[in-house]
Amino acid sequence: MSSYKPGETTFNLMMEKLRRKFEDAEKNQPRQYCSELMELILSDRRWSQQQLLASSELVTLDTLNKFIPKIWKALHLELIVNGNFTKEDAIALGNTVLDEIQKNNKSIRPLFSNEMKLSRQMKIPEGGSYIYEHHQDTHANSCVELLLQTGVKNTWENMLLELLAQVMKEAAFDTLRTKEQLGYTVFAYANRSLGTQGLSVLVQGSYDPEYVEERIESFLDNFKNTLCEMTDETYDKHVDALAVSRLEKPKFLIHAACKVLLEIMSQEYSFNRDVVEVEELRKITKEELLEFYDEKISAKSKKRQKLVVRVYSTVKPGKVGDSSVPDQGCSQSVRIEDISSFKAGLSIYPGPAPAMEVPSLGIDVLSAKV
Repeated sequence: MSSYKPGETTFNLMMEKLRRKFEDAEKNQPRQYCSELMELILSDRRWSQQQLLASSELVTLDTLNKFIPKIWKALHLELIVNGNFTKEDAIALGNTVLDEIQKNNKSIRPLFSNEMKLSRQMKIPEGGSYIYEHHQDTHANSCVELLLQTGVKNTWENMLLELLAQVMKEAAFDTLRTKEQLGYTVFAYANRSLGTQGLSVLVQGSYDPEYVEERIESFLDNFKNTLCEMTDETYDKHVDALAVSRLEKPKFLIHAACKVLLEIMSQEYSFNRDVVEVEELRKITKEELLEFYDEKISAKSKKRQKLVVRVYSTVKPGKVGDSSVPDQGCSQSVRIEDISSFKAGLSIYPGPAPAMEVPSLGIDVLSAKV
């Protein structure tokens, strides 16, 4: 693998496949493109599909073959060995992989610790409300995704957010899809990315995105009544349903492996996450869930952190904003005109604390010995 060089036919086929993927990205379903734009806005390091397409035009077989050896000059090796292996088997396999790499690359340096920092999410200021709009001419439907950031992942807030989403998802579907018929695609879910999280409500349909956002805000405002009026029996059923879902054993070995791999890739290492978080879930009271709603979700909260992405279809919308709808703060949101300029003025969330002590990744930046 470390000495591999692609031929011209393979290179041309793969580049054509990549370019087609980049070109087709803007033709994705509005809900997909909405989420991609959300990630682009909030990630401290992320390239747009348009940037990747432009850069791909500069890649040739010659530049690729010159780049490949550079990959092996500095690296950090981590393996997940899954299946019927002992600890000794796993270590031996790791050494075998490393030996094979070193056969063709005699001088390899380890990565420095600051070369291994993960991407982080930008922090919407407390009390801030921002909107980004994009026009798409490939689909008849439009889409709105409203994100309310709740902060860095931690065991307690992980379960507060998941429980809130568990209670909300059925109500959101019933109100926004069944009763108001704003679109066939309606989701309310815990949105997690780059070590942080928040509550997302996404609606795709033929209505004007500004009007849909107003209806989402109205739903969120009225949802407090749902929480307040919920009986203890109903609350316990939601807790039990979430606990059962989280503790369900993976049906396939690959699913179990992926859960472990995600913990390693995120550098959180919470390999017993489901058990630990369900224990925390069962401690949450309805009053604490209401406090979480009041602080993070309510439009009246001074700590609310809101970002909305609207993807507009070029087709005339089915319904525009209704002036009779009470203003839920939509008109007070700041429009993002330039993503890079917007991000330059934001702070960045720290990463979540690892669940266990692990050796530092990479070597110290002041170390003279590599």
